[in-house]
Amino acid sequence: MPVIINGSNWESYQSHINGRMYESFPGGITNNLRWQDTMNAVEQNRKKNFSSQLYIFNTNTDNTGNHLNYRQVRYGLGSSLLMDGIYFSFDYGFASHSQIWWYDEYNVNLGAPVSPPQLVASNGAVSVKVGPYQPQVWRRDFQNGIALVNSTNAARTINLGEDYEKIRGTQDPGVNSGGITNKITISGEDGIILLKTKQTVDDVLYNNGDFLRFYNYKGARVRNGFYAFDDSAAGGAQILTTDIDGEAGKEKIVITGKKMEIFNSLGDRWYNEYPLGANVKGVVGLAVGRLYGNSESEITVYNRSAGPLNLLKYYGETLLANIKLTEFKNSTVGVAIGNTDGGMKSELVLAVVKKGRASEIVVYDWQIKTVRYRFFPYGKNFVGALSATVGDVDGDSKDEIITLGKVGGQNLVRVFRAGGKKLSEFKLVATVTGGAMTLGASDVNYDGKDEIVVMSR
Repeated sequence: MPVIINGSNWESYQSHINGRMYESFPGGITNNLRWQDTMNAVEQNRKKNFSSQLYIFNTNTDNTGNHLNYRQVRYGLGSSLLMDGIYFSFDYGFASHSQIWWYDEYNVNLGAPVSPPQLVASNGAVSVKVGPYQPQVWRRDFQNGIALVNSTNAARTINLGEDYEKIRGTQDPGVNSGGITNKITISGEDGIILLKTKQTVDDVLYNNGDFLRFYNYKGARVRNGFYAFDDSAAGGAQILTTDIDGEAGKEKIVITGKKMEIFNSLGDRWYNEYPLGANVKGVVGLAVGRLYGNSESEITVYNRSAGPLNLLKYYGETLLANIKLTEFKNSTVGVAIGNTDGGMKSELVLAVVKKGRASEIVVYDWQIKTVRYRFFPYGKNFVGALSATVGDVDGDSKDEIITLGKVGGQNLVRVFRAGGKKLSEFKLVATVTGGAMTLGASDVNYDGKDEIVVMSR
């Protein structure tokens, strides 16, 4: 069990402990330390402490209770992100550490660090730290974004060199506005987290060139929209980049016309065939998910307007062929795979538009033999186009079913729990392109919950 102490850099202690909490970071409870003093002390203690090291930066209100001091939160959190193995907390002060206050930045998963701490010049030039910490603007890059800290006492303007996106917060929207920028001004003794901008998106099947918008399940915009385009594929091709083999890295599936290609995470091609035949009529549909509950995904390919459905292993080998479901007869069908009940295996979710009948959601078991449940997401009188997808939008470890239909001239998104119990709904404004819309779900703001992705041509 690691031994963590509080409040002392005494030399005689260091070889007997695994780390320390730096209370009232950065100045200490007596407020007589400079930022660089504390940062350099951590580096020195690392050389003497036991392995399995753990450190805590405790920034606080200095016993005032001003939990709205967002600048102080960002300063302490950003500083902790410059080093490995640093945990962060923000609370009342040394008189009480019992508060569990939550801040917008806590919702962001930056991913693993991909650079050491770096000094940043005003023109954006970076240089790797080689000596002690000093008052300066500091930067560290992560998989999903960057952390910046201005440890001087004056505002600094930094050229970022490329576009980054501010997180979309509610507590301090003047800083966390969700805007895109290539230059940032950081107040003295402040920090900021920025996200990488996107041109493609993982875990969502999109048509190459689609315009993508992102919402939480209550209808609030969570990131800026963009046109998704993958230069390695033809315009209009269906593209899905996601983990299908249960190993590190993400694979890519591309459907161009009737042909499907599967590439592993290194770019090697596993599959290059016509899964429904080269002469199949209609549009080839695709859905991917862990239907059998294993670490590897299964792939479904189908003719959206006629069926049947084929089930493939993640690398393209056929598991089940020519699955004929009554829902495909005289219908247009969309397919998704998701775990809506939290069980060991997933379900096959169909969005069925059948001439002369109400548009319906039909959910089959993992064996694609038994209908688990079915419901009419827009009522028994709705006969219009229906798009559907699945995703865990509320963080309960169960996939919700997300639908899109046009009701009374309004594009209406509805979110349902297992069995068809409605969780939420919201209206969509007109698309930028004016084209038809489809749905996907992916965690695009790294908060551990899927967001709803609305795609249009």
